[in-house]
Order: sequence, then structure tokens, then C-alpha cells
Amino acid sequence: MFIISDTLKNIEAQLPKNVFVRIHKSYIISLDAFRFMEGNRIRVGETFLPVDQTNKDELLRALDMKNMK
Repeated sequence: MFIISDTLKNIEAQLPKNVFVRIHKSYIISLDAFRFMEGNRIRVGETFLPVDQTNKDELLRALDMKNMK
């Protein structure tokens, strides 16, 4: 666990877009950790995380781009 005094928006801007994607106002995930999506939640490792409707399209695009490589 890390404690960082910065906004998630600023952290997201520093991360490589082809590796990380924002899925919720409170979560950024590594695409490599993605397992599957079920409705509006995804499985990362053994944990289920919510996916905002506004970020769901971005997640799906990022997964398509990753799978095309």
C-alpha cells in the first residue's frame, strides 16, 4: 500500500496510457492485471472493482488496442 498526497488525475497523467487506464473516480488499473468484466465491475486479481459508465468505453478501447498488438 502506498500513501500519496496527489490527485488521481495528476497520477494518471504521469502513467503510460497503453499500460494503465482509469476505470472509476477512485481507481486506475494496469491492463495486465485485468481478468474479466461482469456488468459494471471488473476482476483484477482476486478483487472486483466498479467501473464508471463514463470510463467503461475508455477501458474497452484500451483492451481492444492491447489485444491488437
